[in-house]
Amino acid sequence: MTPQKVTGIIAVGLLVIAAFALSSQDKTTADKTAADKAYAEMMPSSETAFIATVKNARQQYNAGANEMAKGATRPGRKAALCNLLTGVEATNWVGKIARLSTNNDGRGVLAISIADDIQVKTWNNALSDIGDHTLIDPNSDLYRRAVNLKNGQVIRFTGRFFRNDTDCIHETSLSMSGSMREPEFLFQFSDISSELSTAKPVDVTTLRSNPKTEVSTVAPSTRPTTAIYVQPPTPASLPTATTYGQPSAPTSQPTPTATLMFQKGLADRTAWEQWISSLSTDYRAGAEYWAGQRSLTRPGTCYGVPAFTAGCEASKARLTPADVLRKSEPDYKLGWNAYGH
Repeated sequence: MTPQKVTGIIAVGLLVIAAFALSSQDKTTADKTAADKAYAEMMPSSETAFIATVKNARQQYNAGANEMAKGATRPGRKAALCNLLTGVEATNWVGKIARLSTNNDGRGVLAISIADDIQVKTWNNALSDIGDHTLIDPNSDLYRRAVNLKNGQVIRFTGRFFRNDTDCIHETSLSMSGSMREPEFLFQFSDISSELSTAKPVDVTTLRSNPKTEVSTVAPSTRPTTAIYVQPPTPASLPTATTYGQPSAPTSQPTPTATLMFQKGLADRTAWEQWISSLSTDYRAGAEYWAGQRSLTRPGTCYGVPAFTAGCEASKARLTPADVLRKSEPDYKLGWNAYGH
C-alpha cells in the first residue's frame, strides 16, 4: 500500500470521526434544550420572572464597560426585584438539589439551583444562622423528607426569602462579582417534595408580575341618585310630585365621553390580561418584567436572551399607549384598574 493511500485512509477516518462527534454534539444540545424546556414548564410564572430578572442583571453586569458601570447594575437589580416581589414567600418553586448535607451540629444544609449559577440556600454554619433559623431541624418532618433525596434531583419547594437593604432580598456572596454572576439567595425552607407534575401548580407566590396600582372598586355612575316625595292627593287637585335631587359633585361624575374612556380602559386591560396569560417561558418573563419596570423612575432595559427581549419589547409596545392614557385620562385609569373587581 502506497503512502498516499495510507494518508487517504487516515483522512477519511478522521472525517468520519469528526462527523460522528458533531452529530453527537448536536444530539446532546438538542436533548439539553428539550430537558431545559420541560424543566421550565414545571416552574410557576413567579419563579420564571424572578430568574429572568436575575439573569438580565447578570448580563448587564457582564456587559459593563468598567467597574463603575458594572457596580450600577446591583442597585438596578435590587429595584427590579423589589418591584417584582410584594412579599418574601415563594410557593411551589422548582429546582435541582445542589447541596444536601449537615453542619457540625447535625442540622440540615440545603442549596437548590433554580437556574444556571442561581441558587437559593440555607446557611452552612450555626454562627451565620443566628437570627435567621434557616438550618433544618433534624427532628422536623422537613428534615425527614430531605434525607430521602439526593444531589441533582429535581424537587418542588416552598419557603421564604429575607428582606435586605443591599439586594432587596438577602444574597450571601462576599463579592460584587459573585453576587451578580453566581448569586446565592438566603432561603428558609418550609416544605420540599419530590412529587412533580407536568402541569404548573397553583402559584400563590407574592409576586407583582403585573401590578395593579391605585385600584378603585367603584365604577363611575351614569346618573345622579334622585329621591321622589309624592304629596297625598286632595279633592281639589290632581296628585302632584316634588323632586328633591341629592347634590353631586360635577367633577366626580363622568361625562358621556369620560364613560367611554372608562369602558376603553377596562377593554384594554382585559385585552392585556388575555395576552399575557397566553404567553410562556422567557417570552412571558420578558413581558412581565417590563410591566413591573415601566412605572419606575429609571426602568431597566429589555436586554436579555432573545425570547426575553422579544417579550419585553412586545410588552412595551402594548403598554406605552395605555400608560399615556392612564396618566392623562382619569376615567381611563379607573377603567384600567377596575379589571377583576
